Amino acid sequence: MDELEILFESEDLQIDGPTKEQLYKIYGCFLDEFHKTPLVHRDRTVTFNKKLSRHPLFKGKFEGFVHIITRKSNYNDKREFDRDRANRIHWIKPILDNWQNPEVSYFERLNDKGQLQL
Repeated sequence: MDELEILFESEDLQIDGPTKEQLYKIYGCFLDEFHKTPLVHRDRTVTFNKKLSRHPLFKGKFEGFVHIITRKSNYNDKREFDRDRANRIHWIKPILDNWQNPEVSYFERLNDKGQLQL
């Protein structure tokens, strides 16, 4: 788990949203780890919302991706870009692959639909 690094230096990834090039890299990580080769955790395929987003910064990208790199605002009901989450998007697969490692805090719960969420 020591090899996990951020994608961009904090000062390079702006708080109000990524550049076009940064978004390309972040979305590429998501597609590689979730869409092109489905992520399997504990013999179950991890799914995500494939509906296309209408979010102004991420229009046309999968909603599952937008959910990962945004956070619900404390001031309104809208999701806003979260550079820390975006900068660590490529950590999801290694963390799930190493979920039994003592360095990983792992939890799961059933959502309102009775589906397992990690």
